[in-house]
Amino acid sequence: MINFLDVSGLAEICSDVKIIPILAAAKFVIRVLQIAVPFALVIWGSLDWFKALIAGDEKEMKMKRKPFISRLVAAIVILVLPWLVELIATQIAGNRADSFWNCYHAVEPGIDFTEWNVDEND
Repeated sequence: MINFLDVSGLAEICSDVKIIPILAAAKFVIRVLQIAVPFALVIWGSLDWFKALIAGDEKEMKMKRKPFISRLVAAIVILVLPWLVELIATQIAGNRADSFWNCYHAVEPGIDFTEWNVDEND
């Protein structure tokens, strides 16, 4: 049987040179999504709301209120989701997950294309 809470092998994760670029790329993607998606949801909801406001139709403004509030809630959830995942994982795994999160926080986000070693002759 597989024990998903067994994180005993995570102590060496920062010492593995191949894992660091993957963590850095993942952290970069998470940060971009964490900023871009809520921003887009708020802009999209605001545009719908302002269209209804400019039209001056009271019925349409009431109709656009619910999707706008839903988008705001979704934006907040997406913004807070990485911290929530870390909190839940730390609560479930306890001190055993600390090595992974310490490594994750120590890595600078970004994608380093120079380490891909692409041969131009292929």
